[in-house]
Amino acid sequence: MSGQDMAEYHDSFGDEQPQPKPGMSTTVKVLLGLSIGAALMCLVCCGGGIWFWSRAVSMTENPEEIKTLTQSIATIDVPEGFQPKFGVTMDIWIVMKMAAFQAGPHDTLVLMQMTIPGGLTEEQMKGSFDQQLKQNNQKHIDVIEREVRTFKIDGVDRSFEFIKGTDPETKAPVHEVRGLFPGPNGMIFLMLQEDGENWNEERAVKLIESISTK
Repeated sequence: MSGQDMAEYHDSFGDEQPQPKPGMSTTVKVLLGLSIGAALMCLVCCGGGIWFWSRAVSMTENPEEIKTLTQSIATIDVPEGFQPKFGVTMDIWIVMKMAAFQAGPHDTLVLMQMTIPGGLTEEQMKGSFDQQLKQNNQKHIDVIEREVRTFKIDGVDRSFEFIKGTDPETKAPVHEVRGLFPGPNGMIFLMLQEDGENWNEERAVKLIESISTK
């Protein structure tokens, strides 16, 4: 299938695609776009259509369904004040689950799991995320300081980035924590982003320490 055919195929889905909801942070929109883009590529390669898409990808804003989806990815203690925002599930060739919580316009917690035949390494997953940002010409944070810390997840050392920066548009202080770790059904990505005035490092550490995939 040519590049033009793929573009026409992509456009043919129209409003059948799950649309980003108002109030989503830039990072959440990028992650959602990454997962939906991967799904579209699968459909193009497999010759799927709108009927298949509508049954393979679903989105929910029901708080209880989002909490259940979160627990199916990993056990975490969601920080106080963060409310369920939306959940997405996809089951085509790639299996993806994503749950997002928000506390105010910019404070966001995302937990996402992707299962791809053949698997993805941590570096490949990071590369996919960064590439999606570049393709969308978006920079969700201007980094001032970056620190890598090690935490034990299920007894194994895992790396998490603690990033301090500013919002590219408002120049307001922003803090972000993100990390990747394997789960029983694929790689899991966790991202916590908060405005500088709401940042609580101790709370972020407790969130990471609460993670379990067993």
